[in-house]
Amino acid sequence: MIELKRLKLINWHNFENTTFDCARLTYMIGVNAVGKTTILDAIRYCLTTNRNFNALGNKKSGRTLQGSVHAKQRGENAYRRPGHTVAYIGAEFWDSVKHTSFVIAVRVESEGPMQELHPGDQTWYISEDGITLEQLPFIDPRTGAPSAKGDFKPAEGRLSYTRSPSEARDRICRALGIGRAASPLGKKFNEVFQMGTSMDEIPNFREFLYQYILPQPELDLEALQGDRLELENLHAVLAEAQTRADALDEIVRYGREATEKQTEALVNRGAALLARAAADAGEKAVWQERVDAGRRQQETLRTRYAEAKTAEAEARRLLELLTPAEQDAMEAENPMEERFRAEVTVNGQPLRESTGYGVCWKPEDGCCDEDADRVLEHYELERDCGWAIWRVCCPWNGGKLKPETVELTMTAEKEAVDGGTFTAEPGKTVPLTDPRTGLTHTLRVLSLTPETMDRSLLPPVGMEFPTEYVEMQYTLEPPLPVGDFVLVDAAPGDEARACKVESGFTAQESACIGIIGGADGPTAVFVSGKGDEAGEDVRAAYSSLHYEPVETVTWRARFMARPKEAVTVTLM
Repeated sequence: MIELKRLKLINWHNFENTTFDCARLTYMIGVNAVGKTTILDAIRYCLTTNRNFNALGNKKSGRTLQGSVHAKQRGENAYRRPGHTVAYIGAEFWDSVKHTSFVIAVRVESEGPMQELHPGDQTWYISEDGITLEQLPFIDPRTGAPSAKGDFKPAEGRLSYTRSPSEARDRICRALGIGRAASPLGKKFNEVFQMGTSMDEIPNFREFLYQYILPQPELDLEALQGDRLELENLHAVLAEAQTRADALDEIVRYGREATEKQTEALVNRGAALLARAAADAGEKAVWQERVDAGRRQQETLRTRYAEAKTAEAEARRLLELLTPAEQDAMEAENPMEERFRAEVTVNGQPLRESTGYGVCWKPEDGCCDEDADRVLEHYELERDCGWAIWRVCCPWNGGKLKPETVELTMTAEKEAVDGGTFTAEPGKTVPLTDPRTGLTHTLRVLSLTPETMDRSLLPPVGMEFPTEYVEMQYTLEPPLPVGDFVLVDAAPGDEARACKVESGFTAQESACIGIIGGADGPTAVFVSGKGDEAGEDVRAAYSSLHYEPVETVTWRARFMARPKEAVTVTLM
């Protein structure tokens, strides 16, 4: 959390050189005309560059930036500082996450109250971490006057500055941890800050509550586009896997037929030997020897057939025993499983993708895919290489304007890297090391709670689903973005089983429960919850679903990162 700790005013209205201490909750109490509104105007102007000072003050005294710098007196057309004046506003903040301070300040230089300000007369400053108000020379010790523009810098450390109000808003929002000023959160900050430091009443409190206070779901179009591309890629992979499975089934069928025919031939051969031996009544010893040989050969064939059946069953069992980490490694090593998203920019304007299509070409499959064959022929691609080809359609809404620049940006999707497994108990801390960066993060277990999902939330599809799971709440230090770290149950969940459908199912309103799973039944559950009131980044993970409560859960950590940097190619 970032908190305002102190405020310094130099030549700001009636404040010559004053420093105020601030807390998380600060009250300003005083009679009229002592400077309460002046302090709010200073904070608003310093942090938002907004020169529309307090509305009620404007109606009564015509508050302006020059009036604050030159100290216009109430009810008089007189100024305490009528000549050349330099004013400073400095705000010192404390970052409780980084455990350090920093300063945001603004300098205004005016030749006179009736002179227009030039673009270079306003300068906003943002210090690096570790700087306080005392380290900035607001007053020149030699003259006792406000410091010149070139002398306003700390003895140690850096101080960035800008004279552009829009650039200043963007830098201030980033310094306060809000993001870009043009982002939805940045716009909301500047609008709400103006309202919060104004004395006007909110005209429509209900609209204000829904627009600024209650959380609004944000639609991440890029993530949706990426999910759609990944879904299309998964469909292509599924189709390829189905083709290979059909081919394997056919190979197994041919193998069985060949084995059966070979066995039948050997059995017939043994029977012929037995018949020949039985016909040779004159040579009893030879006959007995041939009978024994036929029986031994028949027993050998039966043993080999049983061994082949056992080997086939073992191969299928081993295929089903692949761990999630091994499956992730297999996917990552698949050269035809390139996960990325493409973005087209025309005349500097990113275009939204509407449709997409992909084909794969493998030399060993020959011309089994007519679409891939036509693509290779059209682009004259080598047929002895493997190819994964994607086509992305982005509608151009520029009307009759001629495209002058076209750029294609390829951004890799995040991939999972196994961070190891562990068992948890409340209060336990677990060190987890990201194999890619070598950085160790400490996971602290806050609680482990067995939960049971309401069966009425599940649809009556003729299947019974497991409902028992474990919720674990934890913190991660140093923290990672939510999309860069995932905890999953290392063990699979119980499979769904057939059951009788009960009538009278009704959907539950406001149910904040979701199930992740497939044809074999749900494997994971997620439940919406509240954040920690102390501001701590509390996260939750949920085990696989089971029919009976599980005593111990083995958790698997996954670090998510992009395997490569984005690449931009200029097409025209």
